[in-house]
Amino acid sequence: MGRGEVRGVPKTPQPGFAGAEALARGNRLGGSPTKKACINAEALIMNSRILISFILALLIIRITTIQSAPFETLNKNFNRCTSRAMVRRVTLPTAANLDDAAWLANPVRFDPQAFHPKKPAKKITLAECTFGGAIASPCAALSQTPLTASEKEQPFAWDPLQNRIWELTKTDLLAKTTHAVNGQKWADSSIYSPCQEIACAYVHGSGDSATIWVRIEFKPWVSFTKGLVDENRDGFRECYGRIETDDIDKTLLDAVRLRKNGID
Repeated sequence: MGRGEVRGVPKTPQPGFAGAEALARGNRLGGSPTKKACINAEALIMNSRILISFILALLIIRITTIQSAPFETLNKNFNRCTSRAMVRRVTLPTAANLDDAAWLANPVRFDPQAFHPKKPAKKITLAECTFGGAIASPCAALSQTPLTASEKEQPFAWDPLQNRIWELTKTDLLAKTTHAVNGQKWADSSIYSPCQEIACAYVHGSGDSATIWVRIEFKPWVSFTKGLVDENRDGFRECYGRIETDDIDKTLLDAVRLRKNGID
């Protein structure tokens, strides 16, 4: 062994843990590495640990971002009917999340005109919110749907979604659903504005078992409902229901949901 060599230590330590462990192993075998070599070994271990911690932090941020809401409204006292401006922050700027931020509860899309439609003989109940069979399993709250916690955090703005599905499949199922819901005028067909509209959709399950659930919002001036509540207190009563998706390739729904999280 030549002068200055340390038993078991390569002349040129490898980067990362390998080189650091080699230095440490040489020390355990009775060698006497120089002070500079020991400092280098400690620095290599420290840098490797910092790098691993940084990577883990990025993974945690990524997972948290994927499971969080698509946007955050920054306006204080925001009101979707009366606010003159809307400021929203999108953490993960996918096309679907940007659509949500632009379309959902946007005051620009609200018609402030107060309509006074003729009231039906009896108030509309949840059981009648099937809209000619277009909607199944109607329920009054999001918590009453089978959606998981993560699925509830991933709504799809309805209009951009139905346009996207049409572009990919040329299936008009979602357009027919829109027509059935928006076209229901109850007792007054002279009102040109829809009494209720589909605001967003949620994909439940995956593969062959995937289904689409929607949130239907009733306009503030629709006062003839019974059993429907304004769950999020934004002035619009809502209900939820499932639409049939047999005409849509279920793998497409999986792809749509993954693209919402920035995964192709």
